[in-house]
Amino acid sequence: HLITSKALKKAFDKFMGSFRSRNANVFHCLAPGTLIWREITAQQLCGYTPIEDFKAGDGVVTHEGRVRKVLQVITHVNSGKILNLELDNITVIKITDEHPILTKKDGWKKAKELIVGDVLMYPSEKWFIPIDVNNEIRGTNYGAKPNLLFEGAKVTKVTQDFYSGLVYNLEVEEDNSYLTEFATV
Repeated sequence: HLITSKALKKAFDKFMGSFRSRNANVFHCLAPGTLIWREITAQQLCGYTPIEDFKAGDGVVTHEGRVRKVLQVITHVNSGKILNLELDNITVIKITDEHPILTKKDGWKKAKELIVGDVLMYPSEKWFIPIDVNNEIRGTNYGAKPNLLFEGAKVTKVTQDFYSGLVYNLEVEEDNSYLTEFATV
């Protein structure tokens, strides 16, 4: 399942429209331990970092394939339901039901609207090469917009649990999205 970032722009604008001018919503959150694709720097060679380890100023990769800065890390105590999205690659994503998530067929959907068979889009490993043509580690380039490709992981089961604890979201400049290990939120 491959799709270019250009094909996502129209769906993103339709779904997120008014959200772009607002801060990230505190009720759109992910459970601790969710791995987020961060900017690769000389100090940080590992591409994935748990969401709870981010701070303002860190770089993340967005659905547009651009590195953008985290403006703030939003946390709150969740005392209610959290969705468990089981994927065909044996991954489970724990997410609040209102969080937008990118699907192959319908574009951006709220997590609570996902059904078995939906395909979640995530960055292709073909795009994430941590060195450039000069064999140097890629540095900060906030203007870069490569041809980001996406792959898909099929939702095999959607359940909900009661979860009491901290949940997290990132407010990201401009694109207001970020990539997890197996989903784009």
